[in-house]
Parts: sequence; C-alpha cells; structure tokens
Amino acid sequence: MKKYLLFVMIALLAAPAAAAPTKFWELENHNSFSSGKSQGALILSGGGLQPGLRATKIETKEKLPGLFSTVTQFKSGKILVGGADAAGLWTVEQEKLKPLCMFPDDIMVTRIVELTGGDALVATLPKGNIYRVKPDGKFELFVKLPVEHVWNLVVVGNTVYAGTGPKAAVYKIDMATKKATAWWSVEEKHIMAMQFVPKKGLIVGTSPEARVYLLPEATGAPAARLLYDFSGNEIRDLVVHGETVYVAVNQLQSRSTASSPTTELKPESETKVPKAPITAMERKNLPAHQVVSGTGSIYMLGVRGEMEKVLDIARGYFTQLQLEGDRVYGSDGHSGRIYSVETKTFSAAIVVEVEERQVLGFLLKNEKEGFVVAGDGAAAYALSRDRGKEVTYTSVAMDAGVPSSFGVFQLYATDTAVKVETRSGTTEEPDDKLWSPWKVITGGTRAPDGGYGYRVGSEPARFLQFRVTWNNGSATKLEKIRVFYSPLNLAPKLAAIRVGASRGGPGPYTDPVIPETVPVRSGDLTIAWQVVNNDGDALEYRLFVRKVGEKSWRPLTPRAPLTTATFTWKALAFADGLYEVRVVASDAPANSPGSELTSEMISKPFLVDNTSPRISQLLIKGLAVSFTAADAASRLIGVQVRIDDDSWKPVLPVDRILDTLSEKFQLTLPTTLEKGVHLLQIRVADESGNVHVMSQEFTY
Repeated sequence: MKKYLLFVMIALLAAPAAAAPTKFWELENHNSFSSGKSQGALILSGGGLQPGLRATKIETKEKLPGLFSTVTQFKSGKILVGGADAAGLWTVEQEKLKPLCMFPDDIMVTRIVELTGGDALVATLPKGNIYRVKPDGKFELFVKLPVEHVWNLVVVGNTVYAGTGPKAAVYKIDMATKKATAWWSVEEKHIMAMQFVPKKGLIVGTSPEARVYLLPEATGAPAARLLYDFSGNEIRDLVVHGETVYVAVNQLQSRSTASSPTTELKPESETKVPKAPITAMERKNLPAHQVVSGTGSIYMLGVRGEMEKVLDIARGYFTQLQLEGDRVYGSDGHSGRIYSVETKTFSAAIVVEVEERQVLGFLLKNEKEGFVVAGDGAAAYALSRDRGKEVTYTSVAMDAGVPSSFGVFQLYATDTAVKVETRSGTTEEPDDKLWSPWKVITGGTRAPDGGYGYRVGSEPARFLQFRVTWNNGSATKLEKIRVFYSPLNLAPKLAAIRVGASRGGPGPYTDPVIPETVPVRSGDLTIAWQVVNNDGDALEYRLFVRKVGEKSWRPLTPRAPLTTATFTWKALAFADGLYEVRVVASDAPANSPGSELTSEMISKPFLVDNTSPRISQLLIKGLAVSFTAADAASRLIGVQVRIDDDSWKPVLPVDRILDTLSEKFQLTLPTTLEKGVHLLQIRVADESGNVHVMSQEFTY
C-alpha cells in the first residue's frame, strides 16, 4: 500500500502543472532575508547579503588571563593583546598566542599605542601606571600618574595625552622628560574616549555625564568647548571622519567587570531622543551570565553641532569604534558582534559574530582581515575572508502552497563567486531523509536586467529551499534573489450551497411579526455558496435552475459569469414549486483556454412560493367569528384581525400553534362593540413572505 501511495505521489508531482500562472518568490529587503539562517553572512539593513569575516580562534597552551581587554596592530604587522585580571601583553606568532610580559602590580591593560622605533606605550589600572615596552618584552615604568585608572593614550609628536579616572582628568606628558602635568579636568568620573584632530585639538568624551568636549591645543590649560551633552552615562569611544565625529554612547544599568569604570551611574535622561534608523536586535541563545546591562548607540555629531543617531543596540553596549574609509565599525560587549555602518547611507550590517559575548577590542583592515579579543572568557580570533568556516546563507522552506515545478533561480549580485544549491520536499520543516538532496545549480546566464539566471534542478514539490555558499576570498554582494515556479493547477471545489437565509443554530426562534404597513414583496431569493480554492486562482461562476423532476436546466446567468460567491435570483415570475440550483465554478480567468478546471454542485431542493394564502369559511354570528386560513405551499406564520380603524391584533388558531399549511380560527369580538355596521379585516402571512388581506362588512 505504501509503495502504491508513493507511486501516486511521484506521478502527481511529475505531472505537468496544467497552465497555472507563473509565480515567484523575491528576497530583497532585510525582512525577506532575516528569517533564513546565516553562518557568517551579513544580512544588510538595506537589503541583500554579503559575506562577513570568518573567525578562527587563536589557540595557546599557555594559561590565559580572565579576559583580553584591548588589541593593537603595529605598522610592521605585529599584534599586541592586552590582558586583564592578570595585566600583561600577549603577541600572536605563527597563529599562536604567546605571553610577552606581565605587569604584576596591575590588574588590567586598557590601551596600547605604538611609538616610533617599535616600542609600545601601555596604560593600566588601578595604580595609574604607564609602561614603555620593548619589542622583546622588556619594560620600564614610563610614568606613574596620581590617579587610579588610565583609560586612554594619544601620542602627538613628543606629547602623550592620558585620559584618566576616577576624577576625570587629561594629563599631558612630555616624552623626553617624562614630566606629567594635569592639563584639563572636569567634575565627572572618567575620560575614556579621546581623539586628536590636527589644527583643532583633542576631542574627549566623559562619564557619567556623557559629554563631548573639544580641548584646543594650548601650552596652559585649554579653553574647553562643550560640543554635545548626550543622553546616556558613558562615552566609551569616538572617531573623527573629516568634520564629523562618531560617538559611542552607552546607557548602562549594571556592571560587574573591570573593563569599564565601576561608578554610580547617571540615570537615563527623561528627554525624548529619536530612535536610530536601525536597531540591532538582541542575539539569542547566549550564555546566562550577565556582565553588563544596558543599551548603546552610535551618534553622528556634525560640524554645525547637528546630531543624528546612526545605530541603536536594543540590549548591549559599545566597547570600541574604528573608522575605515566611509564605514564606522562598533563592537558590542553583550552579543559578541561587530557592526558596520555606512556613513553616507547609515545602512548597517553585522560584520562578525563570535561565541563570547564581550568583544572588548578589535581591528579591521579593508574588511578582509582583522583581529578580535573578547572577555567573558578570554579569547582571541583572527578574521579572514578565505580561512575558517564556510560562509553560508540558507533560506527558510519557501511554500508554494501546492505541488509546483520550479523554473529559473535569478541571482542579482556583484559577481558569481558563490555556489548556489536547492532542494525540495513536501514537509514544512526540511528533512534530510524526506527531502531531495541538495543540488548545485550551474550555467548561469546574464540577463539584460543584470540578473544571473540558473535553472533549478530540484524535483517538483510544494516546498523549496536554497543555500548560498561564498567561495574562499569572495566579497560577492547578493542584492536580490528571485525564484520562479508554476503551481500544479488544482480544481476549485464547491463545498455548500445555501438558498435564502440561514439561521445558523438550533434556536429557539420566533416567527416575524407582520409589519403595520406591508411592503410590496419582491420575490428575490439569495443564493450563496462556499468554494475551496487551494491554489488561490481567480474564479468565475455560472448558475442554472430547474424544477425538481425536470431534466433541462435554465441558465440564471446567461450573459456573463459571476465573480463573487453570491447571487440574487428574481424568482417572482417563476411558478410555485420545488426547485434546485446548479453552481459551476471554474478557474478559467487564471488559466489559458482549454486548461481550466471546473467543479459543480446541485443544491438541496428549495421552495418557490409566490402565491398568497387564502381565507375561507368566514362566519360572523353576533360577536363570534370563525374562519379558515390556508396556503398551498408554505406554513402560516401570522394572522391578524382588526375592527374598523382599530389597530391590528394577532390571533392564534384553535390548537394555539401555527405549524401547518391550514389552520382554523375562532375568536370573540369585544363586548364593547357598538351597535351598527362594522368592517372586519383579516390578514394572513406565510413563511415565504406572502400576505393576503380580506375585508367583510357585518351588522351587530
């Protein structure tokens, strides 16, 4: 039996898809790609895909510190990594991490800068020590500042600027004499972000007031100018691009790491700050341990003082910024991500994502290679386009709704340095055992609109899935994907026909009251039907009617077919009797002539009654009145009487129930009736809406 069913299914899928209209899936914007699974591929905020950098974890046999806090690459290519918990420097040699030197009096390396000649200047905490380290790892104390935290170092000629805390001061150090001078301070806690701009001066960011100042070059204390007071409690980093400053602003709620100052945090501002055009959502399935809680934003601060938000992190905080070309990169200390933002369009993407949630330092070069260091478990990664895990993007199972045959896979991309595979199946969730195997599509031809067209080789089925794998070293950007298919044409199926009103339940119900003024009866009957249309084709309908027992059908829609599933039949001109309606549904509007499919259904017999009930055997004797009301086809639903100009009064039959076609009535007129000639009126209604009125004069 199973073999037979399988044969029937295969035969069905292999059958031609009749002439159903061509359909296609299109993936172009961010939302259309976001439901797929990315492994190293960037889903761009403006739409499309491009390969991210592949991360390869740097191994070592040495005992690692609690976390890696910062990383710097010298002009020679040498990489130095700073450690925390056990402050020290590490180097990367032959893709291995090796310790270079340790600073036993300190807890954390916060900044490493290159000096002329290849030496390194290293800032630490919590004793305000700055060291000068030789390439071989030998070091000496360069200067000891009267502070606890040295957060940042900027070297300008023979001068070193040091951003410090917890009393927010900038120190100016002479390289030759090693003399340190408290150059500028502000009533805050920390100065973590600094950037020197030639001919302008030093730009600094403060915490916890989250302010950015410009400190012009001066021999004495500078006349600081406040550039902007941000809504947040930490300026973590800033970079300068021409006349524009990009600022990483965090709003932190809790902290349990030495990678940032542990201070009383500024509460979130009540001032409404507009959202960025893009918000990076939280990464799922992260380790439960929470290091820092908060949100982060990258702002653009223009030369005229204008401010715009560029990127928001829904949950997390920025740890570092880097500027390269027209892109600003920012690392997140909560999700293990590095984001890129185009400065011209503000479009954003995730460049890389590592296992550890705290990216504390990174460096990128032409977005082709780089290096990442992480906390929450010390780790270092080499970034590359042509090494490490494959970069892939796998779509969701795309649902054609019905079994379909697949046509061209159209790829709009900067080039074709990718491998595209497809597979098909009949289950909503892809299953390696039940679906067809992955099949590479080849032989793409360039279309005039710039797309590359490939023929899908996967078997006809209801669901299709594709997978894109970037070649080693490929930077191909996929801008849009289209996949064409033709659904197997399915016949519409009529499920029910209803003539007249439907009560919808068991009741109880009450017969309607005959209105004071009886309207002219139209005789219209409403015919409605339900149809199952699984492939969503446009449908048309034709209706036919006949008396029960007749062979020939009379068309009710002789001119043009209907396009809605309801019809009002003008039945007043038709003779009384039992009728039936035939409805024919067709998908001809959606298919070529000769390939349309139809189905039909005949209704249950229903009554057409255009004849009013009659009153007979009327007898008036004194105040006693009797009569019979009857209808040839429909049950009586109401009888009323009135004397002269009095109001209509309902009366019940002798058996007190209106439940047959004929009913006998007996009633007694009011004893207050005056002597003389009177007019008795009787009206009776049937279930089909016919009403008859009879009048009779009598003398009392």
